[in-house]
Amino acid sequence: MRIDLHTHSICSDGADTPERMVARAKAIRMDGIAITDHDTTKGWARAIDAGKRLGVHVIPGKEISIRIGHRKVGEILALFLNEDIKLNQITNVGDIIDRIKAQDGLSAIPHPFNPWMWRNNGLKVIEAAKRKDRKVDAIEVMNGKNTAGSNDSCAAYAAKYNYSKIAGSDAHMASEIGMAYTICDTNDIEEFRKCIKKKKTFTLGTQRGVPSIVGSMIVTKSRRFLGL
Repeated sequence: MRIDLHTHSICSDGADTPERMVARAKAIRMDGIAITDHDTTKGWARAIDAGKRLGVHVIPGKEISIRIGHRKVGEILALFLNEDIKLNQITNVGDIIDRIKAQDGLSAIPHPFNPWMWRNNGLKVIEAAKRKDRKVDAIEVMNGKNTAGSNDSCAAYAAKYNYSKIAGSDAHMASEIGMAYTICDTNDIEEFRKCIKKKKTFTLGTQRGVPSIVGSMIVTKSRRFLGL
């Protein structure tokens, strides 16, 4: 199975509807996508309905902002959720990881070496989790909005500290879906989840340069502003 585990729809800061995101996954023959909008689950129902119509697995997820005090320090990618995890009920990173685990979900750190977020990166979230005696399930070692060097650093970190490896496009437009994705040798979505837990995944994607990444960010913001 080939699944893009990190996508954003118009329900947060993306430019396309959940339905268009799922349709794009179908068009490029992906087996599934995770809808991981920032701090919201509003796109779940629409994406799941579209997935059922088109034969695309849709994994309910959420990219949860992590704050220490009033300052955002990074994010946790929550995957395979059954229900929302509301931030106003959470007091710390340990609680968030526990709530994900209670749903048999998976927790991952997205783009921990993101070059655009030098003051706001996943390493600080990992450190905060360790202080609570918690460990996330996976590291996103290939992200479609990261440079090759940043992705290499993510992969090296995951290997050094024995984390499962996942990949996602971080698509904010339907056209970006599939630029990075996670592979597992199974045709069953539950087995796919277990593959991540058992560190049996592979990652693949397109390594992009800074001009391409910045250009896609500008196009996304322009489309949202113009309502296209």
